[in-house]
Parts: sequence; C-alpha cells; structure tokens
Amino acid sequence: MSMKHRPHAGMRTRAATFGASLAAAFALAAAGSLAAAPAPADAFYLNTITDANPDNAHLNLLRFPPRNPRFRPCIHRTVRPRPGPYVHGGYVVHTRHRTDADLEQVPIRITVRGRYRWTACRGWNSDGDWYEVRSTLRGPGGFFHTNLNIIEPDVPLGAPSHVGYGNGFYLWGGRIARDCPGCTAPQG
Repeated sequence: MSMKHRPHAGMRTRAATFGASLAAAFALAAAGSLAAAPAPADAFYLNTITDANPDNAHLNLLRFPPRNPRFRPCIHRTVRPRPGPYVHGGYVVHTRHRTDADLEQVPIRITVRGRYRWTACRGWNSDGDWYEVRSTLRGPGGFFHTNLNIIEPDVPLGAPSHVGYGNGFYLWGGRIARDCPGCTAPQG
C-alpha cells in the first residue's frame, strides 16, 4: 500500500487512536466468534491482537506459501484456570470471516490450581505445505499439554469450509474453555 501524502500530526494521533480501537474491536469480535451461547464458565483466549505487540500485522498476514517459511512467531500468556475438565486447542480465523474459525480442540483435565504458562506458535510445515498453530500449556506438578492445528487453504467444493480463504489477514492463537457438555460448541 502506498500513500501519496502524509497526514499532519493531529491526524496521526486520531489514526493511532482509531487503530487501537479497531484492534480492540477485532479482539472482541474474534473472541465472540469463538465463544458460543451459553458461554462456558471458564474460558481463556490467547491471540495476536490482545497478547502480542500492538504492531502485529506481520504476525497476522498469512500467504500460501509464505515468503519466509522459517518465520515462527509465538505469543505467551499466564492463566489461572480452576481445576476441572476443559477443552484446549489452537485456532485461526480470517479477519473477514470471523464466524468461520478453524478450531481444533481436545479435552484435558486440570487437577491443580495454580499459574499455567501458555504459548501459541504459528509456523509453516514445508513437508506438508501448510500452516500450523501449536497451543501449549505448562503448569504445576509437571502438567504439560500441547495441541496442533493444521491450516490449509482452498478447501475443495462441497467440503467443510473452515479457513480455506487463502492469502490474507488471520487472527490466530489458543483457546481453553471449561468442557461444558450442555453448551453449544463453536464451529471448527
């Protein structure tokens, strides 16, 4: 994108405020699109809008194939989930199709209350020609769980859509939510 003129200082301030507001709106919309009604009692999200550097456009641009296949950004967060059954997984959602998240999650059981270190990393798998989002949770007592979500574009006609949007801007990260059998599960 090229600009033919530079905004004056007043516009730059408003643009920065607008950009911050837009980033917050994207984060709420992404979290809202992954949460289903009724919402689980405990839900945690780790994503590139709220948990990474605010200037994270380079983290969210996915090209198939990427220009730099070795670029592997990670985001981190500390959470304190209560003991109980949860589902844990990594996700990717296109910013223009936030209701169609690619969410891969599996059940886990947290038995010890405490601080859990949570990391989500996005990378390119050259052997399979796809992106991967790995969400990893480490906690007290040697607790360790990791989940890998494989993201491929251009789903064949008639197959579930999931991501399938190709090059563009995507939000990605991890999700931990109380396993609620009576709750509606998000698509993915």
